[in-house]
Amino acid sequence: MFFVYKQNSYLIASTSIYRFIQNDLLSDDYLSSIKIYATQLLDHRCDGHQLIAQLKKEFSVLDKIEIAYRPCGVYIMIYAHKPLCCINNDKILMHDNQLVSKNYFSCHLFDALACATVAENCVSKAASLVPSLLCELPLDFKQNYDLELINEHHVCFRSKQEKNFSVIVSAIQDKLSCLLDQCALVKNKLAERKDFNEKINWVADTRFADYIIAYKT
Repeated sequence: MFFVYKQNSYLIASTSIYRFIQNDLLSDDYLSSIKIYATQLLDHRCDGHQLIAQLKKEFSVLDKIEIAYRPCGVYIMIYAHKPLCCINNDKILMHDNQLVSKNYFSCHLFDALACATVAENCVSKAASLVPSLLCELPLDFKQNYDLELINEHHVCFRSKQEKNFSVIVSAIQDKLSCLLDQCALVKNKLAERKDFNEKINWVADTRFADYIIAYKT
């Protein structure tokens, strides 16, 4: 039997044994820093409400914290916001649209996440542009394309199969999945004509109202 902290403030005895449990998203180093900070608060007789408020203030990556009191000690369950996408290989965009250091999260998560290269002057807009882009894309798009965000009017998908082919869209376009399928047909047609070589890059520009324009660069 155990009791879960909900509404009332309970003083956590400084002699309690503290056990921290997480939802397997955070890195060991980041979880360790949370444990150290939380233990310092608890050793200063911090109650449950204060502990939760202070941890969420100090570590914005935290979504939910639950405290369970058991005879063997105090269990502190830590739930982080889920990661949505890697940005520039050093940041993570979370589901609540915060942009945080990649080091906060466990490395076992990264292979499954979409990745985006974002121009430096557009990083501040990534939280508003990238989630809507990802909602429009097929789940397996990262197997076929690298995503590069220049600005809201210029989003580039670089083919992984044909390095000399890329697709340009606008961040506010809808039906991106269908557009990528159509551009794949354009790429296949160019390949049939043997138009690809190391010196020529082909771009399929979808930003026109009624056409996809393919041109050399």
